[in-house]
Amino acid sequence: MGSKINVIFVVLLIAVATPVTLIPDSSGAAQVAYQTPYGRKAKASRLFKQGINQYQSNQYRAALQSWAQAITIYRQTKKR
Repeated sequence: MGSKINVIFVVLLIAVATPVTLIPDSSGAAQVAYQTPYGRKAKASRLFKQGINQYQSNQYRAALQSWAQAITIYRQTKKR
């Protein structure tokens, strides 16, 4: 249970400390998130859950990348 709190703390720390940027996808092009706010939030939620699964599978770097993408989308939808 304590490790989950640590993960949440790290995610929140990253959210506060990093500027909003576009995350490039595997092709190197900037990802374009879903156009509707609902779709964008759904994608962010999926990425956050994916990060949890990756963390639980000891894939820590992949988890941080998924969470960073989710945070970027959450921030973008908040600004609109």
